[in-house]
Amino acid sequence: MRYGIFAAIMAFCWVFGALGQSRPAPPPPAGGTLVKVTSAADLQARLQAVANVGGAIMFDPTTPVDVPDTIVVTLKDVGEFGPQFYFNGLVLNGTMRDGAKSVIRFAGKTRNMVIADLNIWGNRYATPGAKNGFELEAVDGDIWYFTLRRLAVSYTGADCINIKGSVFEGSIDQPITKDCWGNAMTIDGTPGVGGVPRVPSNIRINSADLSRSHGYGLELINANSVDLMSGSFILNGKGGVKSPRGIRYAGPVNGENTGPALFDFTGLSPTEYPTTIMGANLSSDGKTYVGPPSRYLIMAPAVHPTIHLLTGYCTPYGTMPTMAVWAPSP
Repeated sequence: MRYGIFAAIMAFCWVFGALGQSRPAPPPPAGGTLVKVTSAADLQARLQAVANVGGAIMFDPTTPVDVPDTIVVTLKDVGEFGPQFYFNGLVLNGTMRDGAKSVIRFAGKTRNMVIADLNIWGNRYATPGAKNGFELEAVDGDIWYFTLRRLAVSYTGADCINIKGSVFEGSIDQPITKDCWGNAMTIDGTPGVGGVPRVPSNIRINSADLSRSHGYGLELINANSVDLMSGSFILNGKGGVKSPRGIRYAGPVNGENTGPALFDFTGLSPTEYPTTIMGANLSSDGKTYVGPPSRYLIMAPAVHPTIHLLTGYCTPYGTMPTMAVWAPSP
C-alpha cells in the first residue's frame, strides 16, 4: 500500500513538472522609452509633470537643449518616493548673456529625489553668461533623502552648483565643475526671513572634482554637517574649502595651486562642532590661476582645539620655496 501511494505521488509530480517546464517563459518587463525634448519649454513641462506626482523620467541625450531663460522646477511633497530625473548625459546650453539668470533651478520641498547625469554649460566665455549653473533650494519646507549624481557644470558667471536651505540627508556624487566665476559649489544655510533656521544637515559629497573656479572649490555658509569623501581641488582662485564653521569630515583630499589654503577655516569658533581631516595633500609650484599661490594646508585661528588633523602634508615643487601645514596665527 505504501509503495502504491509513493508511486502515485511521483507520477503526479512528474506530469505537472513536465507541464510546468513546457510553458513558455514570461516575457521580460517592457523597458522605458527615452524622452526626447525639443526645447527648454518642453523640458521644463516634462520635468514639472514628474515633480507634481512623483515617478521617474529618462531623457534622450542625443540633442543638446538651448536654454535662454531659467528652467524652474517646483518641487512638491508627493509622498515617501519623490521624483527621479535621469538626464542620461543631456547637455543644457545656457544661451543667456546678462549674468542674471541661472540655467536650471529646482526649488520647493520633497523626499527621495534623484537628479542624475546632467551636463550644463553657462555661456560665461565672451559674455557674462548664466548666473549659476545648477540650483537646488528648499522652500516652504525641507528636501530630504536626495541624490545628485554626476552633475557636470562649467562656464557660469557665479556658482557652478548652488544649494540652499534645509536640505537633509543627501548625497552629492561625482560633481564635476570648472571655469566658474564664483564658487565651484556653495552650500548655503543662511537663515530665512525673520531668522528662520535653514541649516543643511548630513550632506555627503563623494568623489568631487571642484576645480578651476575664480572663487572657492567648496564654500559652506552656516553649515558644517558635511562629509567630503575624496575630493580634488585644482586651480581655484580663492581656495579649496571655505567654512567659518568647519566641516565634519574631509578625506582623502588633494589640492594643487588652489588659492592660499586648501582648507580656510578663518573665524572658526573654539566651541564649534569638531572638524576631522585625514589624508589631505596640498602641492604648489607657485603658479596661479586667478589668485595667490597655495602656501598652507589649513588656515585657522592658531592650532585650533576643534580641528583634528589625522594626516596631512604639503608638497612644494618647481620654484615654490616653502609651504606649511598650518598658517601662522593671525
